[in-house]
Amino acid sequence: FAGMIASELLVVRTELQWPLIAAISAIISLVYSSAAIVIRRALHLDAGLHHLRDLMVLLSAGIFAALVSSALVALLLLLDERIALDNILIAAAPLLVGDLIGIAVMTPLTLRLVMLLHGHATLAGYSRPLAIEASLYAVLSCLALFVIVGGPSGSGLRYFYLLFVPVVLAAVRHGFDGACAALAITQFALAGLMHHFGYDAQAFTEMQTLMLVLTGTGLVVGAVVSERQNADILRRRAEDRLREKEMDASRAARFTLVSGMTSALAHEINQPMTAARASARSAQHLIE
Repeated sequence: FAGMIASELLVVRTELQWPLIAAISAIISLVYSSAAIVIRRALHLDAGLHHLRDLMVLLSAGIFAALVSSALVALLLLLDERIALDNILIAAAPLLVGDLIGIAVMTPLTLRLVMLLHGHATLAGYSRPLAIEASLYAVLSCLALFVIVGGPSGSGLRYFYLLFVPVVLAAVRHGFDGACAALAITQFALAGLMHHFGYDAQAFTEMQTLMLVLTGTGLVVGAVVSERQNADILRRRAEDRLREKEMDASRAARFTLVSGMTSALAHEINQPMTAARASARSAQHLIE
């Protein structure tokens, strides 16, 4: 709710009345808060997004909530006579696409950063070569975006596939975190360049629709790679534990063998000593 009010004050600056702005902000915040409560409590979403299932739950809930939110906002504008009935789809489409791309790009990135701040994730392995590689991905994304956005309006859409190269590479190389970072860089650069070159709302919506496809692809690839990496780590840990158990069992077997040999040796030593003692007593008895 606070974000909607701040965006109205600092960025959007529409001509709507403040009661209507507050109502729109309340609708959006309540819908998404309700969706968050449902997926956390009813669907048991792991906020760390460690599995593909959690990502699918998040994106599905985001799509449903975006549809509900866009429909309610459009209905509110229709009742306030801000839009006509035949323009309701035109008014709802940018809001729907904007919400979806915001959820798909920013929510996974934010959740992963929160996990990092709370100590549930680490930056182990993040070194200088990785920083150089990340800079290379950023340069590739910016160059591709410049080719896409820098030309005449609408002509660059056919080159949008160029953005798949850095995003998919980052997802394959570094899993879910790499995909989140690459998508965030691409989204911010796309918005900045389109604003710089003066694209209209329709062109921006078309570009964001393609960006939504790229986001879904990158997140799914990253989630699959991370899930396989985590499964490989768990497999290696299980193998290490199995080797430790085998070593413990081997030591226990050796201890059992030594104990059995000690008992047998004690028996073999004790038997002739007992016989010798009995013979000595018999000889002593005969002498007496």
